Amino acid sequence: MKKIFWLLLVVVLFSIAGSALAVSDIPPGTPLTLTGILAIIRVIMSFLIIISAIIAVIAILVSGIIYMTAGSSDRVGTARTWLTNAIIGALIVFAVGVIINTIILVVTRGFFFSVFF
Repeated sequence: MKKIFWLLLVVVLFSIAGSALAVSDIPPGTPLTLTGILAIIRVIMSFLIIISAIIAVIAILVSGIIYMTAGSSDRVGTARTWLTNAIIGALIVFAVGVIINTIILVVTRGFFFSVFF
């Protein structure tokens, strides 16, 4: 289990470094505007949602493996707990994504103007 944790940690750290390089496409000397800040927030948000979804899928798979290899009721309870927590975590992450997208649309006034006009 420790090896899997360290492997996931290394993958996440390399992914963070890669997305930081992708954000640095702004030429030097260019002022940062609201749209630039929102673009950075969207890149970070989508990265975190993708990583969280991958972790949730891995947790669901681990719970299925624990459930299939369960020999006692304690292991079945552990598998159900893993599955419940993974599903709740995934729902929270996706709900946060919807909330952040809504806030971004309200801040840029894209939400109200697209609805009423």
